[in-house]
Amino acid sequence: VQHDAAGRALAVREAEFMVRLASDLAAPAVRVFGGPLPSGVSIKEALPFAADVFRRAIHYGAAHGVSILLETHDPAWSQSANAVALVEAAAAPAAGILYDVLHPCRVGETVDQTLATLKGYIRLVHLKDGRRPADGGEAWPQCMIGEGDVPLPAILEGLLAQDYDGWYTFE
Repeated sequence: VQHDAAGRALAVREAEFMVRLASDLAAPAVRVFGGPLPSGVSIKEALPFAADVFRRAIHYGAAHGVSILLETHDPAWSQSANAVALVEAAAAPAAGILYDVLHPCRVGETVDQTLATLKGYIRLVHLKDGRRPADGGEAWPQCMIGEGDVPLPAILEGLLAQDYDGWYTFE
């Protein structure tokens, strides 16, 4: 999240570069992160600035046949309600979400909560697994699929129940 105009312009230029690369490679989408919130800045304060960058990237992507997907990543944007708020604030019909299944779990959301909030916005699902740290912190070490604490069966069942028929990627 960039509050200053120069930082937002740089973020847009980087997104445009990635869109051109995706277009050249015939990739249908580019994932973006919302990034960390500046110190002392609330999600409410950051939202207009993040939405400005996201909206401009989406419009540029649309002109090149490439979708821009906000990944549920980074502490603020791992919370599904914040990710949806950004997509809605961008007010661009082509906006969507890349549901990275680890991060909403990492910030304490239940599968039901995440899926209910993201319903209708998910364009891609990023599957991976991680282990809840013994200290209860947010840094979940990644591990092989099925060996961690991310409730992958419940997530997949929930996506099927929502009739999600998009792509899945694995990390």
